[in-house]
Amino acid sequence: MNLAPHFVDLFLQRSRARRVELVAANLSASLHGEAVEDHATLMLAGDDGSEAIIEVGYAFPASPAKRYCSFTSAGGGGYVDVGTSGEISFTRAVDGVTESSTIDVDSDPLYDVFVRQVADTWADGFAGLPTLADLADTMSLIWTAYQRSPIASLEVSHG
Repeated sequence: MNLAPHFVDLFLQRSRARRVELVAANLSASLHGEAVEDHATLMLAGDDGSEAIIEVGYAFPASPAKRYCSFTSAGGGGYVDVGTSGEISFTRAVDGVTESSTIDVDSDPLYDVFVRQVADTWADGFAGLPTLADLADTMSLIWTAYQRSPIASLEVSHG
């Protein structure tokens, strides 16, 4: 499995929806022909009218541009757009004001940060970190994507 949960979790955390469903999914291994997908596109919709389109890929692991990502989401709070270059913009629904910035979309440096946060918060029940329920909600959508979009010659199994 190569489809990372980061943007699915972002939508679940940002949306005001009580229920989110996977509207469409396509996973592909055609770029490199290996036994894991190298590109995925998901469309999510919340019962509050929010939606997101997520496109991710680990297309070129040996190059500086090892990852591809695109995340767009619209909902009651506004519109968010994140791209591979790290350009991010958020347009507020209330007044149409857009805030823009550049972020590092390479998640590799965040693993150390996360491990440190886990170590620092274990005594207080991991306060402020995603819960197992958050992980279950995120992974439920990802497993559904795999079930709906089988990749030729790949078998996906999970517990």
